[in-house]
Amino acid sequence: MDTLIMNRRTGAALVADDVDIMRITCQRALERAGYSVIVASSGLEALKVLESNPVEVAVLDIRMPGISGVDLLKKIKDRWPETEVIMMTAYADAEMAEESLKMGASALLRKPFEDINVLVDAVKRSMARVRFKQGQSADKGIGLEDALLSSKLLNAEQLAEAQKLAADKGMPLRQALIEIGAASADQLDWAVAEYLEIPYVRITEKMLDQDLIKNFPPRLARAYNCLPLFRSGEDLHLVIGSAFPAEAAEAIGRALELKPVLSIGDQEEIKELIEKLYGPSQSLSFSKLAERLPSLPPAEQHRLAREFLLRSEFLEIEKIRIAPGKAGDFELEFKARLRPRSGE
Repeated sequence: MDTLIMNRRTGAALVADDVDIMRITCQRALERAGYSVIVASSGLEALKVLESNPVEVAVLDIRMPGISGVDLLKKIKDRWPETEVIMMTAYADAEMAEESLKMGASALLRKPFEDINVLVDAVKRSMARVRFKQGQSADKGIGLEDALLSSKLLNAEQLAEAQKLAADKGMPLRQALIEIGAASADQLDWAVAEYLEIPYVRITEKMLDQDLIKNFPPRLARAYNCLPLFRSGEDLHLVIGSAFPAEAAEAIGRALELKPVLSIGDQEEIKELIEKLYGPSQSLSFSKLAERLPSLPPAEQHRLAREFLLRSEFLEIEKIRIAPGKAGDFELEFKARLRPRSGE
């Protein structure tokens, strides 16, 4: 198998192409951009790689011997739905290209490339989209610099000034950009959404389907600062006010038996609408919750502890231990430093 696994840095990508020069060219360009790269010379080799090596982005040639790129795309979306897939083709096959995009490919690139940076930029966007869906917010700079420069919302000098302020004061880059007046929160959300190729929505109450609102659990709306927009088959389209953590998708999908599809919206607009539609949150504040926890019976402690973790982001974890428990479960012990999510 023609496979090379590099040390993981900014993310792992798979490149599958049966043409040696194209595969090597893509590999070298992505490694120069800082990505770990796994290469395969056929669809079957690529499938074997995926079964043993998690990757964020797969770059596939549409036409390969054995398993075609389109067939491999379908297998990836069935088995590893969070993996972003970029398709490459040297053929003007409009029908196959359309089929690939309908099956969930995030981009379709024509090869040979006039500029290899077309591939690097596509992978960079896909990596940022994966991080965003995993809950690594643009508030922490995940994809934010590239998004801002790509959108021409600000220039390199303004970005450097904000980066210095963020480093000096230990604050998120997003906050630093707002403090120096380089961009508003709304502009930052728009730039990130455009870069990630995720819709950016400014919502009003009139835009919302009231039947969906009635059937959407308020606890999910408040926990993840999101509201349902519309349903299309088994897809539930949501607007969210911050990063979309993986646990949010899992919780919403499990509760409603639907697949969440996200758009980005203004955090404060969504928060205000949630209060208007569902009433103010009855959840305890963080300080009150922390005060009450030790004096409560075990069952209530467990419930409130889960709520506390759900509404928190982890700043630091230490002394972590996971061990097999009884009846197939596990025991988890750790010490962590937390802070409330934005708006808590």
